Amino acid sequence: MTNKHSLQRQGYALLLLCLLFFLPGCGEKPAGAVSGGYDVVDDRGRTIHFDAKPQRVYGNTLSLEEVLLDLLPPERIAAVSPPTLDPEYSLAADKAAKVAGRVPAYPGPEPIAALGPDLIFAQLRARPETIATLEEMGFKVFCMEVPTNLDMVRKRLKQMGEAVGEPEQGQKLIDELDEKVAYVAAHTDQIPPEKRKVLLGFSGQGAFGHPDGLFNDICRQSGVINGAARIHMAYGSHLSDEQILQIDPDILMFVDGGADNDYGGKIREQVLGDPALQTAKAVRNRSFFFLKDRYRASNTQHMGDAILQVAKNVYPDAFTDTNELLNK
Repeated sequence: MTNKHSLQRQGYALLLLCLLFFLPGCGEKPAGAVSGGYDVVDDRGRTIHFDAKPQRVYGNTLSLEEVLLDLLPPERIAAVSPPTLDPEYSLAADKAAKVAGRVPAYPGPEPIAALGPDLIFAQLRARPETIATLEEMGFKVFCMEVPTNLDMVRKRLKQMGEAVGEPEQGQKLIDELDEKVAYVAAHTDQIPPEKRKVLLGFSGQGAFGHPDGLFNDICRQSGVINGAARIHMAYGSHLSDEQILQIDPDILMFVDGGADNDYGGKIREQVLGDPALQTAKAVRNRSFFFLKDRYRASNTQHMGDAILQVAKNVYPDAFTDTNELLNK
């Protein structure tokens, strides 16, 4: 080990000792104590034991923070990051504003450790060295797969609810999600296969929607055909004009990038103004809608809202009732 790394480890150890110094004494009963405690297992197969419900919980991505803000009161969340506080982007900015702690976006181990969290949620795609360092410092890190379909979202909500000691609240989020999914299905299941519309979504990088991604499942649950999946679009790739013409979508979807939506508006202008695409059905008919950017990759309880929004925009005539879900 180099001297630099040795000094870093010593610094982390000193920081941990400082945090422990301010924790309640050994003789005190911890807040949220649970008789016998409880165990949870993360997606690495590691078991984590809790003597009490964690009181300073941290999630290391925007999506994890969004789940925590509906699972826990603000005083049990250690901190939130700038993206979660941004009302033009976040789906939970109002709740995030009530959390006292702040942390930079994509922080390393030092600012996370400084929060003194008693539970850290991390995605398996996070930097492994950060997770390893935090665990070496004695912090409990619950690692999770990134959801790419509805079942995985349900699993995430269940796991996180159990880990924070609030399984009933986790189940409530699942039930609310399932209510929206069932509501959409009741309206779109009646649409025959030959009348289902083909949608093609665009971001600043071009058309998206590979068949194994979350957006493909959002489309499927909405009763919509994801055009990019029709030609087996590879992850991270971009469609050519020839491929878009081959798909010939019925409707286009552009991202809503904020209050004035200059970002989404420019993407729309580029696509609708592309001379090579003028014979495409959706371009010719100027058939398109905007979807809030967070919805297209919403692997949280908000996936239900994303499904509802896509279905309503693609099949407006199917949603003429006054159900309160339509107001979301």
